[in-house]
Amino acid sequence: MLKILVDLDTEKVLRQIRASGHAGDAAKGTNIVCAAATSLMRSACRTVISDPKIKTDFRAAESGNLEFSILSYDSYKIEWLRGITDYLLTGLIDLDNEYPGYFEINITVKNNLKENIHGS
Repeated sequence: MLKILVDLDTEKVLRQIRASGHAGDAAKGTNIVCAAATSLMRSACRTVISDPKIKTDFRAAESGNLEFSILSYDSYKIEWLRGITDYLLTGLIDLDNEYPGYFEINITVKNNLKENIHGS
């Protein structure tokens, strides 16, 4: 089972996503649910990474594992990041509703993460 852990800050902005495992029992590379979830997560991460003003940490050391963190961002980026976060979560939740039982998603809001936001 694919397990996805999402941490948001109090601004409802993605701060960390961790994913591990595989959605379903189809052969690696042939499961559309796993491919769709991976595509959503990778696209969100790569979009954020493309902005040099946002400090991030991205790891995909091996197939089936992804770790991405937003370490800091300027406050004027909140709405842009919230839009990416909303897009990612809407896609993952819709996918889970359409194909229940393929993955587990856990979303938490953590107050302490807001400390890393920089004013501009």
